Amino acid sequence: MLGHSYLFVTEDEVETLTDEEAVSEILKLSILPQIADILTSMNKTNIGIVNEINSKLDPLSDIGASSHILKEPVVKKNSLDIAVTVIEAVYWDAPLFQYSEAHIQHLGNGRVKAIAGSKLKEQTSEARAGDINTIDKLIAENVIVVSDDGTREFVKDFEFNSASQIGRIINGRESHEGPSKWKNDSGESLRDYYPDVTELQKKEKL
Repeated sequence: MLGHSYLFVTEDEVETLTDEEAVSEILKLSILPQIADILTSMNKTNIGIVNEINSKLDPLSDIGASSHILKEPVVKKNSLDIAVTVIEAVYWDAPLFQYSEAHIQHLGNGRVKAIAGSKLKEQTSEARAGDINTIDKLIAENVIVVSDDGTREFVKDFEFNSASQIGRIINGRESHEGPSKWKNDSGESLRDYYPDVTELQKKEKL
C-alpha cells in the first residue's frame, strides 16, 4: 500500500520564495514522495539503495535547496514499518560501523567518513606508500594527531573514497577487505547492511 499523497506547488505559492526554497518545497511535496512510493512498490527499500539516492541530494542540500531526504523502513521482526518515507534531513544520521578502535559512516557513492576518535593501528612493513603519504598529510593538516606514546587518532571527521582505503589506513596493512570487516552494533557488516557496496567494491583497486 502506498502511503504518500503528492502536492503540486503553484506559481503563486512559490513567488515569495527564493529559487532554492522553491526547489526544496517541490522535492518535499512532490518528487521525494513519488520516489518513496516507487521504491516501496518495487520492494527496493534497503538502506543501501535509499542512501545512494540521498547522496544525490547532497549538492542541493549544500546550497539550501533540499531539506528532506528518504528514510528506509525499520528492519525488525513483526515490524509494520515497510515503506520508504520522507523526513527532514536533520533527523537522520548514517549508522556507525566499527573495526578495531575506529568508526566510519557510509555516505553513498562508495564514500565513507572516518569519525573523530578513531585510532590507527601500528603501521606494518606491508603498508602502501600511498597510504603512508595520506597519513602524513592528515597529520600535517591536524586531522590526525600523534600523542606522546605514539598513538595516532583522528581528531576530525574525514571522508575517504572507500571502506577498503580507510581500512588499510586503520589496519596499517597493504590490503583490507573493507565491506566485510566493518560492523555495526548488531554485528551486521557494511556489506550486509548496504548490499550495493558489493558492486562498489568490485570497482575499487584493493
